[in-house]
Amino acid sequence: MKYRRATHVELGGTSYKGTIHAPYDRLVRIFGEPTESKEKDKIQAEWLLKFEDGTVAAIYDWKMEGTPLQEIREWMVGGNSAKSLFYIVAIAFKGAYRALVRSIFEGEK
Repeated sequence: MKYRRATHVELGGTSYKGTIHAPYDRLVRIFGEPTESKEKDKIQAEWLLKFEDGTVAAIYDWKMEGTPLQEIREWMVGGNSAKSLFYIVAIAFKGAYRALVRSIFEGEK
């Protein structure tokens, strides 16, 4: 499933769809550096994505100000449909699976 970085304008009208659990570093490895948030008083880091079918998704920490990003493990997912959460979970799982396989085989050397 192909996606690209989205703009804040493209994410207009979205709503909360669910939560994922992942360390900040994993999200950076999978999605790149976060987008600068427009809601700096409520969000420290967010990723805005648009998928090839028009689905949009945002991953963000909600009201975790003061908590170092490295300590955040629970991230909100917003979007324009239930597919938003599904796509994020599918991509994150794929990335976690690759990391697990790589760590197993690197350990056998």
